[in-house]
Amino acid sequence: MKNSLFGHLAFGFSNSPENLATEALCFILNRSETANKAFVRFISQTKATLPSNLKFETQIHISGNSSGVPEERNISGDFRPDFVGKDNSNKHVVIGEVKFGAALTDNQPVTYLKRFTESSVLVFIAPSRRLSLLWPELIRRCKEAGLEPQQTIIVDDEFKTTIIDKYPILALTSWRRVVNSIQHAVETDGDTETLSDIMQLQGLCNRMDQTAFLPVHSDELTSNVGKRIIQYCDLVDEITEQLVENGVANLQGLRATPKRKGYGRYMRIYGHECMFQVNFDLWSTNRETPLWLSIKKRYT
Repeated sequence: MKNSLFGHLAFGFSNSPENLATEALCFILNRSETANKAFVRFISQTKATLPSNLKFETQIHISGNSSGVPEERNISGDFRPDFVGKDNSNKHVVIGEVKFGAALTDNQPVTYLKRFTESSVLVFIAPSRRLSLLWPELIRRCKEAGLEPQQTIIVDDEFKTTIIDKYPILALTSWRRVVNSIQHAVETDGDTETLSDIMQLQGLCNRMDQTAFLPVHSDELTSNVGKRIIQYCDLVDEITEQLVENGVANLQGLRATPKRKGYGRYMRIYGHECMFQVNFDLWSTNRETPLWLSIKKRYT
């Protein structure tokens, strides 16, 4: 899918795309009853017993000594979940934390789990590429705090949940699964206005999915990877020098240019200003090649 206008603006002009995505999601869930019920059905796959319709709010201030939590948990401090889903009695039954590139905070997930009752669900929503790293980290933090998962339910590759005795259900899923679940319901209902909003949110999530940090594999940590990158840069120099020797390129007044996402050499070829480069950004998004030739303009 191509990047949406919302995805482009949120990615380019916001310091926190997570906040924009959260606001957009809750806006959709509160405006569309169909989307709301679809999201609740989706979260209910954690085996939680939830009402069919919830009211969603963002950035709610949670006090460490709020009522409803057993005294023995000894919770202190305040925090703000990204969003909460409230039932008719104003009880927080769904607590949502949104992740794109942001790391887990010191409070997550342990303080959140201790703060809410066992009838709640704490769900983290992240790009698909981050799930394989986030889930082990969430479980590790729980175990280190003495919260031992009793049962793990794998709904699918992008939706995992675990039950911890006397604490909220802990879940991790992807933006793709969340958005697809409500999109399908809205399409079936024929609500084109809400569907348009969902497509904009999906555009942002797709953009963040593409740029999320990939899980590191052991073979990527070998010295061969570093050597290969150096060889690509050397190849740029060697080809540039060969072009100069053959009278094809002119480097007068130009120099090699290191870049954050690569390395390149400026040159003039038959009156055109060009750059021959290793470009990691273009390599990752456009074509399966590290080497690129840019042709800017022709001198008169």
